[in-house]
Amino acid sequence: SLRSFRLYIAAVAVLFFLLFSFAGYMTAEWYKASDAVLAYSSLNGKSRICLPDSTFVWLNAGSTLEYFVSRWTKERNVRLDGEAYFEVAKERERPFWVDFREGTVRVLGTQFNVKAYGGEEAVATLVHGKVEVARGQEAVVLQPGEQCRIAAGEAHALIVGKADLVSTLAWKNGEFVFKDASFCLLYTSPSPRDG
Repeated sequence: SLRSFRLYIAAVAVLFFLLFSFAGYMTAEWYKASDAVLAYSSLNGKSRICLPDSTFVWLNAGSTLEYFVSRWTKERNVRLDGEAYFEVAKERERPFWVDFREGTVRVLGTQFNVKAYGGEEAVATLVHGKVEVARGQEAVVLQPGEQCRIAAGEAHALIVGKADLVSTLAWKNGEFVFKDASFCLLYTSPSPRDG
């Protein structure tokens, strides 16, 4: 009877072990399935996209944006290589982060531009609202009409200055901006044959 009881306990222990192992495996697979990365590219020209959280993004030519979707995090994270203009949907309980090679932008407001092509100086420009730009331990909060420049490479200086919003957003608005440019108007007189 003692031997039967031991066999019964061993069988129950093995059954519980198998049950918990299976439950752990299924939970891990469910966690993996709930995370996804949505990738957007604008290789030949400007494109406008709407992210799953209702944030609108304009991608400039040659830009790539990755949006990380997870039901387990309270943040909205994107990774940018190139230039993009963001109109972030407000969700106070879910902050919006833009990561790029030179730093990070934490969104405290709604509309801003980030130019971060690989190997070049990164520039974050705030149009409306409030954003925090960070690199390493350094961080600055931008006000509307300001921009922060981050040098490529090892320099950690965040340089804040006044932004030229017209020039910065010209690509998004389909405009060309010329400053201190000379124009030459060519006029040809009609030939005698034309009268």
